[in-house]
Amino acid sequence: MVYPKVTIRGYSHEQFLTDLINESEKDIRQCLESGAHCVQLDFTEARFSLKIDPTGQLLKDFVQLNNRVLDRFGFREQHRLGVHVCPGFSYFLFFIF
Repeated sequence: MVYPKVTIRGYSHEQFLTDLINESEKDIRQCLESGAHCVQLDFTEARFSLKIDPTGQLLKDFVQLNNRVLDRFGFREQHRLGVHVCPGFSYFLFFIF
């Protein structure tokens, strides 16, 4: 989820984030449309980000990115979404039928 420090020619950092957000929204919507009662984003990067960036800026960036995804859902949909924070190193979408 972290864009390299050197810009990828023809693919801006903002375009990367937009694509990431679009794909995250798509995955969540597919879960909901397939009948999932709720969808959980497992945000393990939260604690890990503080280990590699004690200033907290990386954590703020990750939270902002997650909020950009969650803002794409309406009030009723947001009540079916959850964010779980735990120690770990991976990012998963869980769905419950």
